[in-house]
Amino acid sequence: MKYELYGDQQSNITILAIPALGERTEFYRPLAKQLNEFRWIVCELPGHNGYDTKDSSIISYIHKLNHLLDSLAVTKVHLVGASIGATIIQAFYQQYAEVVQSLLLLDGGYYFLGDRQGSHEEITLQTIDNFEEIKTAVHEFTYGIEGLNPKNYEQFEQYFLGNYILDKGFYRHHCDVASYNALSQEVETIN
Repeated sequence: MKYELYGDQQSNITILAIPALGERTEFYRPLAKQLNEFRWIVCELPGHNGYDTKDSSIISYIHKLNHLLDSLAVTKVHLVGASIGATIIQAFYQQYAEVVQSLLLLDGGYYFLGDRQGSHEEITLQTIDNFEEIKTAVHEFTYGIEGLNPKNYEQFEQYFLGNYILDKGFYRHHCDVASYNALSQEVETIN
């Protein structure tokens, strides 16, 4: 299990956070910085940001989350999940309710079942050989967001640029396509 620790690691209040599909642990860094009096454990999703696993199922993942909490001697936890992370923490709660103190679902409506109509489109992630193209696109996107202060523009830009890694001479999104698609499809059975 790949994870990051933020905040006060001596705190008796622990928050376990799961990012959205395609996101990284750094997604929660600004929130953890504001709430730094708590112990934060932020986990990567399978196939995301270097967390390589043969089994990217949600059920396997929640068992690994529980094992991680045991290994860190966490007996009670507050759960935070964004998008698919919200689905995952609900599944965790169903399996390990005795450990959970609260749930915070951020944009937990991954999709509406009626809108999907049983079809699933797999994504493909392109590789790019010129990082300057990525930098230009990220800069234009970031500074196209209205109403942020200068520090926030810089934070967003750096976060988005961190989504791309050099792999075999090309830049690609940090997320493994097979894991992304497997997790996305599995939401239908977990939701």
